[in-house]
Amino acid sequence: SDGPEDWMLSGGTLPGVLATVNFGSGSAEALATLRRARPEGPLMVMEFWCGWFTHWGDKEVERRDAADAAAELRAILEAGASVNLYMAHG
Repeated sequence: SDGPEDWMLSGGTLPGVLATVNFGSGSAEALATLRRARPEGPLMVMEFWCGWFTHWGDKEVERRDAADAAAELRAILEAGASVNLYMAHG
């Protein structure tokens, strides 16, 4: 999986191998970039950053506005993409 940038998807993938993207926002742009790189085949968000991990001993816990994350997730699903939630827990 790569970031949703043209240079990442052109230099970090192999023909015939599923390309996926990682991001937390900007799903329309990210999926359009993936579609340019792979005009056919499934759209897959390998890491949708609905939050972020907290290291053991961290004093602050990373939080994201739930309504913002839900709206972005809805946009991904409405685009017909498959999605993996990273980090839903942990």
